[in-house]
Amino acid sequence: MKINKELADTIVRLRYGCEKDKSINLNNVRKHFHHRQMKRTTEEIVDSMRIHYKDEDFYQKLTGRQIQNFLKERLSLYRSLDFDGQKISKYIRFSKQGGYWLKNRKYCYAYWFRFLQIAAIEKKRKVDWSKYKGWGGKAEILKKEYPKCNFDDWFKERGVKLFAVKKPTDKALFEPTKRPHLDTVQYSYEVYCKVLDNPKMTNEEVFKQLKKKYSHLKIQRDVREVDGVDGASIPVYKHYANTILNNVCKGIFPGSNLNKNRRK
Repeated sequence: MKINKELADTIVRLRYGCEKDKSINLNNVRKHFHHRQMKRTTEEIVDSMRIHYKDEDFYQKLTGRQIQNFLKERLSLYRSLDFDGQKISKYIRFSKQGGYWLKNRKYCYAYWFRFLQIAAIEKKRKVDWSKYKGWGGKAEILKKEYPKCNFDDWFKERGVKLFAVKKPTDKALFEPTKRPHLDTVQYSYEVYCKVLDNPKMTNEEVFKQLKKKYSHLKIQRDVREVDGVDGASIPVYKHYANTILNNVCKGIFPGSNLNKNRRK
């Protein structure tokens, strides 16, 4: 994938935490920031793009490895490395604000938040809000009507208290179930939203609308296509999204991964 100037400038701003400063770009970033002043790892840049540029196919398909190679080629080896005096764990993300650790990638919490929004607006579901102390309640979750929510503002205010720990061995107030398959969670969410927005869409129509935009996701492949028929796998993801929503109502996210919830 070729990275154009607009995307290149976005990457370096996200890398050094100055995304609102349009004067910073690929050509002058060295003058403003030492390589150890990075604010986001390559995977956290990917997460930010998935959250902020949800409707931009080009931004959605970029991977952490591509960003790392780009930084190495266009800036330097040091600026491509995800460390600041010590290596950052592959599985635990470090937040420099107050020295806190997040045990999962940020967009894991974003999709917990988004599934909770859907559960809160669907009349057929009943969220046990006693399981979500500190989240702000239904009014706060739906402050900006689904699906146009500002997760970052909510996370900035509440994320550290709810999800972060001082030491990797500590337990956060809220933790997802072990090793959620996030790409499959995301795809199931998108499938469910398509059906929610237009219940008359056929499985084939849903599949075709999502295929190009989300083909980069590493979805659990044994259920991605059924007998080679376009759309035949969509009911599987609808079912999984429904399972996640049922779990979210109980304060659990996402629950078992998709393969353990397949319909017989």
